[in-house]
Amino acid sequence: MANEHVSRRAFLGTVAGASITYSLDHTLLAQDAKGGFSDCASAIKALDDLPALKKKRITFDQAKSGNDAKKIAYLDQLLVEEYKLIADPKRNPDGFVAAWHYWDDKNQKKKASDAVRADMRSVGAENQTESTLAGIDNQLPHYRLFPRTKEGMGNRQKLNYLIVGKQLLGSANSEDELFSYVDEAYAELAAREYNMPIHGKELERTNASVAIYLPSFVSLYAARTRLELVLKGKRKNMSQFTEDDVLRNYAKYYFEFIERQKDCEHSTHIDVGGRTVEEPHFKRAYDAMQALRTESDESLDKLGASWKDGRLIRK
Repeated sequence: MANEHVSRRAFLGTVAGASITYSLDHTLLAQDAKGGFSDCASAIKALDDLPALKKKRITFDQAKSGNDAKKIAYLDQLLVEEYKLIADPKRNPDGFVAAWHYWDDKNQKKKASDAVRADMRSVGAENQTESTLAGIDNQLPHYRLFPRTKEGMGNRQKLNYLIVGKQLLGSANSEDELFSYVDEAYAELAAREYNMPIHGKELERTNASVAIYLPSFVSLYAARTRLELVLKGKRKNMSQFTEDDVLRNYAKYYFEFIERQKDCEHSTHIDVGGRTVEEPHFKRAYDAMQALRTESDESLDKLGASWKDGRLIRK
């Protein structure tokens, strides 16, 4: 990616400073936020066995063929009660994402647009608001979901939100296919909320050079989570095209990640917030990138996927 901060995974935003304590190796010790999961790994583990609702008010088939009201009711049920993603005072107080908005409903699009405007205003980027909204309009048909995440990682303040387009239901041939799209957005939001783990330790998000590449870390981690669930057989009822698409999706982010790592390897300094980050800091980012690549390769190999002639294939 030429510019991380205009990608779909890196919208600008700010949060107030969270009261978080770290040990020297940046393992999380304590935080003020109540509810939700204890860490990102716990949130991701929950995807292995989503709670089966005893009785769905709206089924996948009813939502797919129904009007916007039915689609919204189904997606709300999915995101709040099944995925336990969106916080709701009564139905899911432990959710770790503030809200979701259905972009193709006039009223919900206004709420989402107002939230985006507030984000841009909070970082003094009002002049980019309309282009950001236009970007969401243009990209939602392809990406289906847009996680809107605040700047930084591990803030644990439940300030992120999710924008959903009609193509999420429209392009899915089964509920498992729809789940697979949601898996990736869920993993991205979990990584942003709790901070992502690499080899059991949380990413050193406070390091200046690591912070520059946060969107790349999150993109690869989220795409890998989605693929792992397919390889584990947790998303069984998927067309061959969709399964192949999950492999291609991961490969795309993997090769983009390698390019970003090359950039990092050859960087000697960069201005960040008016100060210069020197070369030793970039080695920290490079090493963290290599650790994530190694962990990802090992994990997928155990699940039956490996690289061959530049392509990721099932063994």
